[in-house]
Amino acid sequence: MDLDLEEVAMTIVGNAGEARSLAYEALREAKTGNFDKAEELLKESREKSLVAHGMQTELICNEADGNGIAMNLLMVHAQDHLMNSILARELVEELIEDKIFSQEMNRSRDFFKGINNVKSYEIDPPNVKAQLREYQEYGFKWLAYLMDNNLGGCLADDMGLGKTLQAIAVLTRLHEEKGKKSLVIMPKSLIYNWEGEIKRFSPKLKVGIYYGNFRNIDIIKKSSVILTTYGTIRNDIETLREIKFDTIILDESQNIKNINAQTTKAIMLLESKNRIALSGTPIENNLGELYSLFRFLNPAMFGTAEEFNNYYAVPIQKENDQEAIEELKKKIYPFILRRVKKEVL
Repeated sequence: MDLDLEEVAMTIVGNAGEARSLAYEALREAKTGNFDKAEELLKESREKSLVAHGMQTELICNEADGNGIAMNLLMVHAQDHLMNSILARELVEELIEDKIFSQEMNRSRDFFKGINNVKSYEIDPPNVKAQLREYQEYGFKWLAYLMDNNLGGCLADDMGLGKTLQAIAVLTRLHEEKGKKSLVIMPKSLIYNWEGEIKRFSPKLKVGIYYGNFRNIDIIKKSSVILTTYGTIRNDIETLREIKFDTIILDESQNIKNINAQTTKAIMLLESKNRIALSGTPIENNLGELYSLFRFLNPAMFGTAEEFNNYYAVPIQKENDQEAIEELKKKIYPFILRRVKKEVL
Protein backbone atom coordinates (compact mmCIF):
# COMPACT_ATOMS: atom_id res chain seq x y z
CA MET A 1 0.00 0.00 0.00
CA ASP A 2 1.28 3.47 -0.85
CA LEU A 3 2.51 5.20 2.35
CA ASP A 4 0.40 8.31 1.85
CA LEU A 5 -2.74 6.29 1.29
CA GLU A 6 -1.95 4.10 4.31
CA GLU A 7 -1.50 7.16 6.52
CA VAL A 8 -4.79 8.62 5.31
CA ALA A 9 -6.57 5.32 5.95
CA MET A 10 -5.14 5.08 9.47
CA THR A 11 -6.22 8.67 10.14
CA ILE A 12 -9.75 7.74 9.07
CA VAL A 13 -9.75 4.79 11.47
CA GLY A 14 -8.41 7.05 14.22
CA ASN A 15 -11.12 9.68 13.72
CA ALA A 16 -13.82 7.04 13.51
CA GLY A 17 -12.52 5.45 16.73
CA GLU A 18 -12.54 8.82 18.50
CA ALA A 19 -16.08 9.42 17.28
CA ARG A 20 -17.11 6.09 18.81
CA SER A 21 -15.31 6.80 22.11
CA LEU A 22 -16.86 10.25 22.40
CA ALA A 23 -20.31 8.84 21.65
CA TYR A 24 -19.95 6.16 24.37
CA GLU A 25 -18.68 8.77 26.80
CA ALA A 26 -21.73 10.91 25.96
CA LEU A 27 -23.94 7.91 26.64
CA ARG A 28 -22.37 7.43 30.08
CA GLU A 29 -22.90 11.11 30.91
CA ALA A 30 -26.52 11.00 29.74
CA LYS A 31 -27.27 7.94 31.87
CA THR A 32 -26.04 9.82 34.95
CA GLY A 33 -28.24 12.82 34.09
CA ASN A 34 -25.42 15.12 32.93
CA PHE A 35 -27.19 16.10 29.71
CA ASP A 36 -25.26 19.31 29.06
CA LYS A 37 -21.96 17.43 29.03
CA ALA A 38 -23.54 14.68 26.93
CA GLU A 39 -24.61 17.22 24.29
CA GLU A 40 -21.07 18.66 24.15
CA LEU A 41 -19.61 15.19 23.62
CA LEU A 42 -22.25 14.41 20.99
CA LYS A 43 -21.20 17.49 19.05
CA GLU A 44 -17.55 16.43 19.15
CA SER A 45 -18.47 12.90 18.10
CA ARG A 46 -20.45 14.16 15.11
CA GLU A 47 -17.53 16.36 14.05
CA LYS A 48 -15.09 13.43 14.19
CA SER A 49 -17.54 11.27 12.23
CA LEU A 50 -17.92 13.92 9.54
CA VAL A 51 -14.13 14.23 9.19
CA ALA A 52 -13.73 10.45 8.95
CA HIS A 53 -16.57 10.10 6.46
CA GLY A 54 -15.24 12.91 4.26
CA MET A 55 -11.73 11.44 4.19
CA GLN A 56 -13.14 7.99 3.55
CA THR A 57 -15.07 9.20 0.51
CA GLU A 58 -12.03 11.00 -0.87
CA LEU A 59 -9.79 8.00 -0.33
CA ILE A 60 -12.17 5.62 -2.11
CA CYS A 61 -12.30 8.01 -5.06
CA ASN A 62 -8.46 8.09 -5.24
CA GLU A 63 -7.76 4.44 -4.40
CA ALA A 64 -4.78 3.02 -6.37
CA ASP A 65 -4.80 -0.30 -8.18
CA GLY A 66 -3.72 -3.25 -6.11
CA ASN A 67 -4.62 -1.74 -2.76
CA GLY A 68 -8.14 -3.15 -2.63
CA ILE A 69 -7.79 -5.85 0.05
CA ALA A 70 -5.74 -3.87 2.56
CA MET A 71 -7.80 -0.76 1.99
CA ASN A 72 -11.04 -2.66 2.39
CA LEU A 73 -9.91 -4.07 5.75
CA LEU A 74 -9.15 -0.60 7.05
CA MET A 75 -12.41 0.79 5.67
CA VAL A 76 -14.41 -2.03 7.30
CA HIS A 77 -12.69 -1.23 10.59
CA ALA A 78 -13.46 2.49 10.23
CA GLN A 79 -17.05 1.78 9.17
CA ASP A 80 -17.53 -0.39 12.26
CA HIS A 81 -16.38 2.49 14.48
CA LEU A 82 -18.69 4.92 12.67
CA MET A 83 -21.72 2.66 12.96
CA ASN A 84 -21.11 2.13 16.67
CA SER A 85 -20.77 5.88 17.19
CA ILE A 86 -24.04 6.49 15.32
CA LEU A 87 -25.89 3.92 17.43
CA ALA A 88 -24.48 5.38 20.66
CA ARG A 89 -25.41 8.93 19.60
CA GLU A 90 -28.94 7.81 18.80
CA LEU A 91 -29.26 6.33 22.29
CA VAL A 92 -28.02 9.60 23.83
CA GLU A 93 -30.43 11.65 21.72
CA GLU A 94 -33.30 9.40 22.82
CA LEU A 95 -32.33 9.92 26.46
CA ILE A 96 -32.17 13.68 25.96
CA GLU A 97 -35.52 13.69 24.14
CA ASP A 98 -37.04 11.61 26.96
CA LYS A 99 -35.73 14.15 29.46
CA ILE A 100 -37.12 17.10 27.48
CA PHE A 101 -40.46 15.31 27.00
CA SER A 102 -40.59 14.52 30.71
CA GLN A 103 -39.91 18.17 31.60
CA GLU A 104 -42.57 19.37 29.17
CA MET A 105 -45.08 16.89 30.54
CA ASN A 106 -44.35 17.98 34.10
CA ARG A 107 -44.75 21.63 33.15
CA SER A 108 -47.98 20.80 31.32
CA ARG A 109 -49.35 18.89 34.33
CA ASP A 110 -48.40 21.72 36.67
CA PHE A 111 -50.03 24.30 34.40
CA PHE A 112 -53.33 22.42 34.08
CA LYS A 113 -53.37 21.70 37.80
CA GLY A 114 -52.96 25.42 38.41
CA ILE A 115 -55.52 26.58 35.85
CA ASN A 116 -58.10 24.30 37.45
CA ASN A 117 -57.35 25.80 40.85
CA VAL A 118 -57.06 29.49 39.96
CA LYS A 119 -59.31 30.53 42.82
CA SER A 120 -56.57 29.47 45.25
CA TYR A 121 -53.75 31.12 43.28
CA GLU A 122 -51.73 32.96 45.91
CA ILE A 123 -51.04 36.47 44.69
CA ASP A 124 -51.46 39.89 46.24
CA PRO A 125 -54.83 41.53 45.58
CA PRO A 126 -54.78 44.22 42.88
CA ASN A 127 -53.99 47.74 44.06
CA VAL A 128 -56.98 49.34 42.38
CA LYS A 129 -59.55 51.78 43.73
CA ALA A 130 -62.41 49.32 43.48
CA GLN A 131 -63.80 46.38 45.40
CA LEU A 132 -63.74 43.52 42.94
CA ARG A 133 -66.68 41.17 42.94
CA GLU A 134 -65.86 37.51 43.50
CA TYR A 135 -66.03 36.62 39.79
CA GLN A 136 -63.90 39.69 38.93
CA GLU A 137 -61.26 38.64 41.44
CA TYR A 138 -61.30 35.22 39.82
CA GLY A 139 -60.86 36.83 36.39
CA PHE A 140 -57.94 38.90 37.69
CA LYS A 141 -56.25 35.78 39.10
CA TRP A 142 -56.91 33.86 35.88
CA LEU A 143 -55.28 36.56 33.76
CA ALA A 144 -52.37 36.86 36.20
CA TYR A 145 -51.84 33.08 36.20
CA LEU A 146 -51.68 32.95 32.41
CA MET A 147 -49.29 35.90 32.29
CA ASP A 148 -47.08 34.32 34.96
CA ASN A 149 -46.86 31.27 32.68
CA ASN A 150 -46.13 33.40 29.59
CA LEU A 151 -49.43 32.45 27.98
CA GLY A 152 -52.23 34.52 26.50
CA GLY A 153 -55.93 34.35 27.23
CA CYS A 154 -59.28 35.78 26.15
CA LEU A 155 -61.58 37.20 28.80
CA ALA A 156 -64.98 36.71 27.16
CA ASP A 157 -67.42 37.87 29.84
CA ASP A 158 -70.81 39.28 28.95
CA MET A 159 -71.00 43.03 28.42
CA GLY A 160 -71.42 44.82 31.74
CA LEU A 161 -69.42 42.38 33.86
CA GLY A 162 -66.32 44.57 34.08
CA LYS A 163 -63.82 43.17 31.58
CA THR A 164 -62.08 46.57 31.50
CA LEU A 165 -61.73 46.68 35.29
CA GLN A 166 -60.27 43.17 35.40
CA ALA A 167 -57.80 44.12 32.68
CA ILE A 168 -56.83 47.32 34.52
CA ALA A 169 -56.30 45.26 37.68
CA VAL A 170 -53.82 42.96 35.93
CA LEU A 171 -52.11 45.94 34.26
CA THR A 172 -51.73 47.55 37.69
CA ARG A 173 -50.10 44.38 39.00
CA LEU A 174 -47.71 44.27 36.04
CA HIS A 175 -46.70 47.93 36.39
CA GLU A 176 -45.84 47.64 40.06
CA GLU A 177 -42.43 46.84 38.57
CA LYS A 178 -40.94 49.96 37.01
CA GLY A 179 -39.98 50.12 33.37
CA LYS A 180 -42.84 48.02 32.02
CA LYS A 181 -44.73 49.13 28.91
CA SER A 182 -48.19 48.03 27.81
CA LEU A 183 -50.28 48.68 24.72
CA VAL A 184 -54.08 48.59 24.73
CA ILE A 185 -55.72 48.47 21.29
CA MET A 186 -59.41 49.22 20.80
CA PRO A 187 -62.04 50.75 18.50
CA LYS A 188 -61.70 54.56 18.48
CA SER A 189 -65.02 54.98 20.31
CA LEU A 190 -63.51 53.42 23.45
CA ILE A 191 -60.28 55.46 23.73
CA TYR A 192 -61.51 58.07 26.19
CA ASN A 193 -63.59 55.55 28.13
CA TRP A 194 -60.41 53.54 28.76
CA GLU A 195 -58.52 56.67 29.75
CA GLY A 196 -61.25 57.58 32.22
CA GLU A 197 -61.44 54.07 33.70
CA ILE A 198 -57.68 53.92 34.26
CA LYS A 199 -57.64 57.32 35.96
CA ARG A 200 -60.56 56.22 38.12
CA PHE A 201 -59.37 52.77 39.15
CA SER A 202 -55.57 53.02 38.89
CA PRO A 203 -54.58 56.71 38.87
CA LYS A 204 -50.88 55.95 39.43
CA LEU A 205 -50.60 54.33 36.00
CA LYS A 206 -49.01 56.75 33.56
CA VAL A 207 -51.36 56.53 30.60
CA GLY A 208 -50.89 58.09 27.14
CA ILE A 209 -53.04 58.22 24.01
CA TYR A 210 -51.37 57.43 20.69
CA TYR A 211 -54.09 58.26 18.18
CA GLY A 212 -55.16 60.82 15.58
CA ASN A 213 -53.08 63.98 15.85
CA PHE A 214 -51.35 62.60 18.95
CA ARG A 215 -49.17 60.05 17.20
CA ASN A 216 -45.83 61.15 18.56
CA ILE A 217 -43.33 58.47 19.49
CA ASP A 218 -42.49 60.49 22.62
CA ILE A 219 -45.94 59.64 23.96
CA ILE A 220 -44.99 55.96 23.87
CA LYS A 221 -41.60 56.61 25.43
CA LYS A 222 -43.02 58.66 28.31
CA SER A 223 -46.09 56.50 29.09
CA SER A 224 -46.43 53.16 30.85
CA VAL A 225 -49.81 52.27 29.32
CA ILE A 226 -50.46 53.41 25.76
CA LEU A 227 -53.99 53.52 24.36
CA THR A 228 -54.46 53.31 20.61
CA THR A 229 -56.81 52.03 17.92
CA TYR A 230 -56.85 49.20 15.42
CA GLY A 231 -56.67 51.66 12.53
CA THR A 232 -53.65 53.38 14.05
CA ILE A 233 -51.82 50.07 14.39
CA ARG A 234 -52.52 49.29 10.74
CA ASN A 235 -51.27 52.70 9.59
CA ASP A 236 -48.23 52.96 11.89
CA ILE A 237 -47.10 49.34 12.03
CA GLU A 238 -43.63 50.07 10.64
CA THR A 239 -42.96 52.28 13.66
CA LEU A 240 -44.77 50.25 16.31
CA ARG A 241 -43.34 46.86 15.34
CA GLU A 242 -39.91 48.07 16.48
CA ILE A 243 -41.12 48.53 20.07
CA LYS A 244 -41.03 45.69 22.58
CA PHE A 245 -44.09 45.70 24.82
CA ASP A 246 -44.54 43.73 28.02
CA THR A 247 -48.28 43.32 27.45
CA ILE A 248 -50.67 43.91 24.59
CA ILE A 249 -54.41 43.96 25.26
CA LEU A 250 -56.98 43.82 22.48
CA ASP A 251 -60.38 45.21 23.47
CA GLU A 252 -63.22 44.07 21.21
CA SER A 253 -60.79 41.48 19.84
CA GLN A 254 -63.30 40.34 17.22
CA ASN A 255 -61.69 43.11 15.17
CA ILE A 256 -58.97 40.59 14.24
CA LYS A 257 -61.36 37.80 13.26
CA ASN A 258 -60.19 37.81 9.63
CA ILE A 259 -56.66 36.39 9.57
CA ASN A 260 -56.07 37.85 6.09
CA ALA A 261 -57.14 41.43 6.89
CA GLN A 262 -54.45 44.12 6.91
CA THR A 263 -55.31 45.13 10.47
CA THR A 264 -54.95 41.56 11.70
CA LYS A 265 -51.64 41.13 9.90
CA ALA A 266 -50.37 44.34 11.50
CA ILE A 267 -51.43 43.20 14.98
CA MET A 268 -49.56 39.93 14.51
CA LEU A 269 -46.34 41.85 13.79
CA LEU A 270 -46.33 43.55 17.19
CA GLU A 271 -43.88 42.18 19.73
CA SER A 272 -44.98 41.47 23.29
CA LYS A 273 -44.27 39.05 26.11
CA ASN A 274 -47.91 38.87 27.26
CA ARG A 275 -51.13 39.00 25.22
CA ILE A 276 -54.71 39.42 26.38
CA ALA A 277 -57.95 39.65 24.42
CA LEU A 278 -61.25 41.08 25.66
CA SER A 279 -64.47 40.28 23.83
CA GLY A 280 -68.05 39.40 24.66
CA THR A 281 -68.24 37.62 21.28
CA PRO A 282 -64.80 36.17 20.49
CA ILE A 283 -66.22 33.88 17.79
CA GLU A 284 -69.15 35.05 15.70
CA ASN A 285 -69.26 32.98 12.52
CA ASN A 286 -66.64 30.29 11.98
CA LEU A 287 -63.58 28.54 13.37
CA GLY A 288 -61.28 30.70 11.26
CA GLU A 289 -62.02 33.45 13.78
CA LEU A 290 -60.87 31.17 16.60
CA TYR A 291 -57.65 30.45 14.74
CA SER A 292 -57.02 34.17 14.23
CA LEU A 293 -57.62 34.87 17.94
CA PHE A 294 -55.20 32.16 19.06
CA ARG A 295 -52.67 33.17 16.43
CA PHE A 296 -52.51 36.40 18.44
CA LEU A 297 -52.77 34.92 21.95
CA ASN A 298 -50.48 31.89 21.66
CA PRO A 299 -48.99 31.93 18.14
CA ALA A 300 -47.49 28.43 18.09
CA MET A 301 -50.53 26.65 19.51
CA PHE A 302 -52.27 25.62 16.28
CA GLY A 303 -49.48 25.93 13.71
CA THR A 304 -50.36 27.26 10.27
CA ALA A 305 -53.86 28.11 9.07
CA GLU A 306 -53.66 25.11 6.71
CA GLU A 307 -52.84 22.76 9.59
CA PHE A 308 -55.70 24.18 11.69
CA ASN A 309 -58.12 23.74 8.80
CA ASN A 310 -56.99 20.15 8.19
CA TYR A 311 -57.14 19.08 11.84
CA TYR A 312 -60.12 21.07 13.10
CA ALA A 313 -62.02 23.49 10.85
CA VAL A 314 -62.85 21.12 7.99
CA PRO A 315 -63.61 18.01 10.13
CA ILE A 316 -65.80 20.04 12.51
CA GLN A 317 -67.61 22.41 10.16
CA LYS A 318 -68.10 20.01 7.25
CA GLU A 319 -68.17 16.59 8.90
CA ASN A 320 -69.30 17.35 12.47
CA ASP A 321 -66.38 15.23 13.71
CA GLN A 322 -67.07 14.75 17.44
CA GLU A 323 -63.54 13.64 18.23
CA ALA A 324 -62.11 16.81 16.65
CA ILE A 325 -64.68 18.91 18.53
CA GLU A 326 -63.71 17.41 21.88
CA GLU A 327 -60.00 17.75 21.19
CA LEU A 328 -60.42 21.41 20.24
CA LYS A 329 -62.47 22.11 23.37
CA LYS A 330 -59.78 20.58 25.56
CA LYS A 331 -57.09 22.66 23.89
CA ILE A 332 -58.79 26.02 24.20
CA TYR A 333 -60.63 25.77 27.52
CA PRO A 334 -57.72 26.99 29.69
CA PHE A 335 -57.36 30.11 27.55
CA ILE A 336 -60.93 31.41 27.28
CA LEU A 337 -62.87 32.53 30.34
CA ARG A 338 -66.54 33.34 29.77
CA ARG A 339 -69.16 34.21 32.37
CA VAL A 340 -72.71 35.37 31.64
CA LYS A 341 -74.74 37.74 33.81
CA LYS A 342 -77.24 35.16 35.04
CA GLU A 343 -74.38 33.04 36.42
CA VAL A 344 -72.60 35.72 38.46
CA LEU A 345 -75.12 38.48 39.28
